[in-house]
Amino acid sequence: QKLAKFDAINLFYSTPDIYTDAKHAEKIQFEVKDDDFFPYSDCENCFWSGYFTSRPNLKRFERVASSFLHAATQLHAVGDDTTVVSESVMNSPLFPLQSAVAEAQHHDGVTGTSKQHVAYDYAKRIDEGMEIVSNYVGGILGKLLGLNEEGLAGGLKICRVINETTCEISQNATIKPGTDIYVVAYNALSIQREEIIKIPVSQDATYRVHVIGNDTDLLESVLVPASPQENSVQDSARYILYFDSGFIPPLGAIVFCIEMIDMVPSALSPISDIGSLRSFGSNNTGSRTSLRRTVSNHVVGSELVVENGIVEVRIHRTTGLLSSISNGEKQVDFSQQWGYYTSYNSEFETMETENVLNCQFSGRNFAENSQKVCLPGYIASEEDDLLRTKDSGTKQNSGAYIFRPKTPDEKLNLLPSSDSFFVYESELVMEIHVQFSNWVTQITRVYAFRNDVEVEFIAGPIPDDDGNGRELVTRFTSSISNEKKFYTDSNGREFVERQVGYRPSWNLSEETQPIAGNYYPVNTAIFIEDDFASLALLTDRSQGGSSLSNGSIELMVHRRTKADDSRGVGEALDETDEGMTPYPPYGKNQRKGKGVVVRGSHRIIVGGGNEGASCARKAMDEIFSPVHLFFASAPSSLSFDIFARNSFSLIKASLPKNVMLITFAKLDADKFLIRLGHQYALNEDINLSQNVDVDLALLFPKNQIVAFVEKTLTGNQSKQNWESKKLNWSSLHGHDMKNSRALTAITSAGNTISLKPMEIRTFEIELQNNSSAPKSNGYNYSPYW
Repeated sequence: QKLAKFDAINLFYSTPDIYTDAKHAEKIQFEVKDDDFFPYSDCENCFWSGYFTSRPNLKRFERVASSFLHAATQLHAVGDDTTVVSESVMNSPLFPLQSAVAEAQHHDGVTGTSKQHVAYDYAKRIDEGMEIVSNYVGGILGKLLGLNEEGLAGGLKICRVINETTCEISQNATIKPGTDIYVVAYNALSIQREEIIKIPVSQDATYRVHVIGNDTDLLESVLVPASPQENSVQDSARYILYFDSGFIPPLGAIVFCIEMIDMVPSALSPISDIGSLRSFGSNNTGSRTSLRRTVSNHVVGSELVVENGIVEVRIHRTTGLLSSISNGEKQVDFSQQWGYYTSYNSEFETMETENVLNCQFSGRNFAENSQKVCLPGYIASEEDDLLRTKDSGTKQNSGAYIFRPKTPDEKLNLLPSSDSFFVYESELVMEIHVQFSNWVTQITRVYAFRNDVEVEFIAGPIPDDDGNGRELVTRFTSSISNEKKFYTDSNGREFVERQVGYRPSWNLSEETQPIAGNYYPVNTAIFIEDDFASLALLTDRSQGGSSLSNGSIELMVHRRTKADDSRGVGEALDETDEGMTPYPPYGKNQRKGKGVVVRGSHRIIVGGGNEGASCARKAMDEIFSPVHLFFASAPSSLSFDIFARNSFSLIKASLPKNVMLITFAKLDADKFLIRLGHQYALNEDINLSQNVDVDLALLFPKNQIVAFVEKTLTGNQSKQNWESKKLNWSSLHGHDMKNSRALTAITSAGNTISLKPMEIRTFEIELQNNSSAPKSNGYNYSPYW
């Protein structure tokens, strides 16, 4: 009888397909939203812009693992094992890393919004996956290069904590002469590249570096002492050997040999008096050097001028901080600061009785006539019946999700820089070391042949002796007049215009949090520009960032809060280096040790007027996919060659500079999944924002393509089949909802496809079944060097 009134309801099990057809049948005219939802807030002081930075070390680890999986997938495609994608994915040798990276994409994973023990589990799974898959990939590289493992202590290995200036293989091999280091550098990009490679070594000695088989053609190298902060890590190396890689082939590798010649010291000495610099490679008149591949320096007035023929960098003579960067045509003036916002913590605020709501697990009991509303789904713990409220007087804390400064418009609490700094100078790299307070170290580097300036930071432990949390920020203020506009990337693809105090889809009448409410996610790059110059900052992990004042860019690199923000984590974002006491009891755990240290880097690039996107695009893929290093060592006295070949490339030639080979995977014995992406949007670059043709045959130099079909982005059906089933939706204001286009025509050669700006296309390619062809399906054994 109670259900009789619902007899007109037809209840059935639905699917997304059925739901979509039903909505389409309603013939609704939809609004079209072409911006995003950032920054999200669920009350006036509750901006979800803290998780853009939360747990920065986990964010970096996930980025490293994703990049390594990208390379491992390529090498798996030419491996001689029989496991392919079409079989059970759990049987794949890549599965341990695939599953770990996939799990880290959980909305409480890479975001940094899980409990501490869960974050540890994400990191543990990634680390285990890296170890298993790197051993497998090292075996494939060994076969491609003809590695003779006799005399080696195992095969090719990666150094999983090389970010801590630690590599057991290279450090053990450089305790004394007699052991050579072999470094295999794999380039997963589809264009050739040149890099400066850094290797941790144990001794201040004399080294020489060369490509194997070319031991008379020595590569330029320099030995630099590790900073005191780098040396603070247990078992870290005391010295770093830099060397110029030369050109590394696309989807290919080169093998280097590092020999310790003798124990004669060769490390650079720190220079604290700018006036005593050698002023090599140039003169003191300020004229530019014509040498592209070396760094030169000289002193002009109160500034140290460092240049490499591509960029000229000016450093304040008294502070060691950037004062300007010029690309030869445009100069951008700088000032730089490190500082922090104090995290809002309601425990330090006066809590008035009338603001407290008694919201219990057994029910929500509100004071009579109360106008306050409990946040939906955010139930307080059994021990604490206080619930954050959705009113202007909320006691909302800053935590894993929420970024809230102590006051809405808090000025950045600046960290003082030390009275002195020191420089390491060479023609390969120039380093300027500056200390801020006693918990931030900055190393500014200018490399030979590169068009950017690298700023590395070692931050932490964030002090908490006063009980306050802190949100650490680096800020660059430039001469660019960007009029409150800046741009951030959307997952490494399109750039989205941001404007301080403005939302494209609705009227922002009042800014309750002018700092936190203008922070946006920066996954790979943020830039500002005007009609005369552009400034781009590129990140090595996701971070929160903004341009809160004219000409400025700031990035939040580290956070440590002392209170929970009542969004489900149930504990403060207070990471420490010795972990915490076990769960349960939940919410009562004690942190152990000091706050964690974060090490990362930014790249700074300047360009001409309205060229910010073009500046950033040129380096984004290089940062996501660095050269992957594999190590081995062997006695110098071996009478045979360790490697039969010194290089290889899996493809015939570099692809166009504006194209990324996103996926190169084996589907079956003779089938591959290829995913290509155009890396530029319309109007970002006068040349590279044009349509581009790609000959798919370049990807298989030893095999003939017999057939290929375009697939959807996920590869689960043919593009043509998908196009035929697409629904035509109605929209307001005449927007084209179907956004259909004809399939790109194939050239007369049959293997060339075209990519439009920002387009990603996916293909299933079938190769000729040739039993006499090598199992590696087309790798090039010809030495590339």
